[in-house]
Amino acid sequence: MNQPVKYLLIALAVGLGLVSASLLIKFNATDTPYQNESVTYTAPNGEILSIDFKADGSVEIKHQGRREINLQPILSGSGARYSNSSESVTFWTKGDEAVLIENGQLSFKGYLENNPTNRLANSIWSYHYTQQPNKTKTESSASSLILTFGNQQFFAETHCHLAFGEYQYLNNEPTNIRLSNITTNQLPCEPAQIAAEQPLISILNQIHRIDYQEEELMLSDTDNNRLHFKLFGLSPK
Repeated sequence: MNQPVKYLLIALAVGLGLVSASLLIKFNATDTPYQNESVTYTAPNGEILSIDFKADGSVEIKHQGRREINLQPILSGSGARYSNSSESVTFWTKGDEAVLIENGQLSFKGYLENNPTNRLANSIWSYHYTQQPNKTKTESSASSLILTFGNQQFFAETHCHLAFGEYQYLNNEPTNIRLSNITTNQLPCEPAQIAAEQPLISILNQIHRIDYQEEELMLSDTDNNRLHFKLFGLSPK
């Protein structure tokens, strides 16, 4: 064999070997976020996704009590991604966030259970009713109140008011929350409608506790008035 050709073939073989090695490194178990650990993610609606990260780099997922599914690591441009052979089930995680895709549809989106700050992030809630101490529940005429939570920020909207500000957890406790730096803008409305909504908007300044129950969010003020919200959806980042 001609020497230049021989060396060219050797170089190509070595090059392909390096490419293969680099792809193998991508799937190395040590590159996964966890090893031999069980991790729980929680969605804003309370759904649970349990993940067992195996030593060989694969994961076993369990969603809403269904059977466990084993997924293998696949190439990911960002974060860690796992899928079955047909790619009908794909699990992706980066940082504290996790996403589960089943048959092309978003099946789960949540955050690490031990990070309460992220539990509200990118969720939208619609006002349901107000529960006052020792009284029956009352529905406000501001029934269109929508709360949207971003990353440390929130936005509230009714027929006649827009309010936005920040939220934070105190002492890293998932039920101890404070809304702060609230700015309120009043929209053109009938005086009666504005007056009816005002108590509901004003109560946002006194919120100090948050509770979750399935797809329900409850915000309590210092007088133990409780605003109940239903999960409306998830907002894009």
